[in-house]
Amino acid sequence: MNASRTRTVWQIAAVVLIVLLMVIFVVRKGNEPKRLTEHKLLMGTIVKITAFDPDEEILRGAIDKAFVAIAHLDSVATRSGPNSAVTRINSRSPSEEQVYIDLDVSTIISRSQAISRMTGGAFDVTVAPLVDLWTFDEGADLPSDVEIREALSRVGYEQIGLHPTSGALTLATDVHIDLNGIAKGRAVDRAYRMLRTAGVDAAVIDAGGDLRMLGLPPESESWRIGLKHPRQDGLLGVLSLRDGSVATSGDYQRFMVKDGVRYHHILDPSTGFPAVGIMSVTIVTKRCEDADALATAVFVMGARRGMRFVERTDGVEAVIVTGSEEIEEILISSGLEGRFERSE
Repeated sequence: MNASRTRTVWQIAAVVLIVLLMVIFVVRKGNEPKRLTEHKLLMGTIVKITAFDPDEEILRGAIDKAFVAIAHLDSVATRSGPNSAVTRINSRSPSEEQVYIDLDVSTIISRSQAISRMTGGAFDVTVAPLVDLWTFDEGADLPSDVEIREALSRVGYEQIGLHPTSGALTLATDVHIDLNGIAKGRAVDRAYRMLRTAGVDAAVIDAGGDLRMLGLPPESESWRIGLKHPRQDGLLGVLSLRDGSVATSGDYQRFMVKDGVRYHHILDPSTGFPAVGIMSVTIVTKRCEDADALATAVFVMGARRGMRFVERTDGVEAVIVTGSEEIEEILISSGLEGRFERSE
């Protein structure tokens, strides 16, 4: 082969290589994940969905479907909606022993009952009479002992029963339910399934601090989840997680201070009063509905009993912050060792 022909071959090879590199660049650039974030006011809070995928059309369609799923659960599980299943349950006539409810609400109640049994009643959806007694506006009066005792007589997860196939809910007279401690987590799980089914690469759904993660964020080996400091602006610390769900219950979310005592919305179903000794509980587990309910349950149990429960329950981890006005201790379950970084 003469020099001229050799030079021509090399020129052609160089052109082919450049074209190949351009094609690879375009393909790679086209496959770079796009980020889309949407917010909506649902479940009594701001729900934020952030998702990543190369196909923006897939992202938009999936996020829209996720919000539709959340809105549906909001409509059936709320206590304030005139047409919700919970409103229908709580407004039944005294002679009505059974109420037939749809699959979504019966599934939530079924899981609630299982968690009530797991936690010895520390989580209980029949706390509605107690919830109605307590208001947390500054200057509000505390419920009287007589009012607390009367409400407690109507509280107890054993007073409701659910038929597994017909959806018939049986309740004792004057027993009302409140699903706020679990429905938000359930809604996050439904949104997660919508995004996963649509084939979204990665996402995080955040419903007022109840989160579930799908996949991993681009160019990262974990999600970094900030935990709020319970007594000041800023973060207590950051959790590094690859997947799962996170939910936090804190005494700073709804509260009032009366005569120097903080009264908050996390009520102990056994006493009728706000649980004491803990500022916040963060639960990490697979499903967000479980994290949501267990954060309340562990808060009610107290730090020592709560952490013992966490350590003996598979797939459940926790960060528990104890104290009243100043942090006394931060307890971290064994499965989160090396995954929680305290902020300075």
